[in-house]
Amino acid sequence: MKNNIVLTPVAAEGKTQPEWVTKIKASIPFVGLLLVVLFFQIISKGRLFSSGNIPVLINDVFTVMLGALGMSFLMAQGMFDLSMASTAAICGITISLVIPYSIWLALPVALLTGLFIGLINGFIVSRLRVPDLVGTLAMSYTLTGVAELFLGKGSGSKAVSAGILVFDNIILKFITLILVALLCLGIYNYTSYGIKCKAIGSRRQAAKLSGVKVSAVITVAYIITGIMSGLVAFFSVSRSATSSIETGFNLHFNAMLALTIGGMSLAGGASSRFRYAIIGGLCIGVIANGLSLWGLGSLAQQLIRGIIFISVIAITLNRKKMENIK
Repeated sequence: MKNNIVLTPVAAEGKTQPEWVTKIKASIPFVGLLLVVLFFQIISKGRLFSSGNIPVLINDVFTVMLGALGMSFLMAQGMFDLSMASTAAICGITISLVIPYSIWLALPVALLTGLFIGLINGFIVSRLRVPDLVGTLAMSYTLTGVAELFLGKGSGSKAVSAGILVFDNIILKFITLILVALLCLGIYNYTSYGIKCKAIGSRRQAAKLSGVKVSAVITVAYIITGIMSGLVAFFSVSRSATSSIETGFNLHFNAMLALTIGGMSLAGGASSRFRYAIIGGLCIGVIANGLSLWGLGSLAQQLIRGIIFISVIAITLNRKKMENIK
């Protein structure tokens, strides 16, 4: 029956595994998160959860988790968006353009800018059939070029009205994160759209034959990553009162790292779970904060994250589904 999509581990992922193996695999991300928290709590001599560090920790988790929540809909399809960081930079620029008129225009303009860029990404990948890695990487270079033209290659930043600092509030960020997570959870687990994302990741052609409008589903997923990039840009600008080429720096990489370390398969499919974004976002946020408390510089932190990313992929990659990774 058309649009009556049912995903099962057997149909979507191949042979079933013993229940005890499945339970052990499902528990690994939770155990990993606990070990990461314990390690950095010890290394930092208890400073990880100190009153002075909690706001910083929330900020680190906030940005990563927003990116992971947005990227989860794409990775469920076995696809990626490498333009999230540059999209955030452009959204930051549009914020700087409307701030002189009203600080209340900043958020809607940032979200609409991200939505528009996501729509373009969706068109490139779904309609022009450009592979997602190539298409979004090209878009990233294009957007970065536009940002450099506007901000200049010197400082690469532009100060905005200090009035926007009113939104740099930890409670506001916490509430925003909870609301966004609940909204994404509802879409991911309780709507036909979430099922269609996982169906495309399992077997794209089968999903298409079942009546799924693949191009539309892909485009909406890119719109979601675009909107999330706009949200990240808004809170980034509100924290520094500056629009910068570095706004959203490494957002896509941190989002992908969070999802993979949380347990998401690069190939997507029926095994994709919403909790991977939550667990992974918390884990990467703690790692970022813990490395800073440890006194490591930005280059060393990038090196460690890169090693973690490669290691997780090497361990978890399902090579039988390599053809699903574009």
